[in-house]
Amino acid sequence: FNRGVEALIVANTTMQACEHHHMPSALGDAINLGSFVFNVVFLLEMGLKLLAYGMQGYWKDNFNKLDGIVCLFSIFDMA
Repeated sequence: FNRGVEALIVANTTMQACEHHHMPSALGDAINLGSFVFNVVFLLEMGLKLLAYGMQGYWKDNFNKLDGIVCLFSIFDMA
């Protein structure tokens, strides 16, 4: 599970790195769509971990704290 999430993080970072000045609108649209899909997947991952570990268990882990904060901020990015 963790390796799969790590692979998604690398794919998301790579996709975000493709954004550049004067890029075609189709590429911008694809990046926006991909960003939305990755955000939904990462929010689902957070939800599954919250169900598995409980609120207190989830927030005990420092990586989950970082992951959770990034996921919560991604909600604002999608709005």
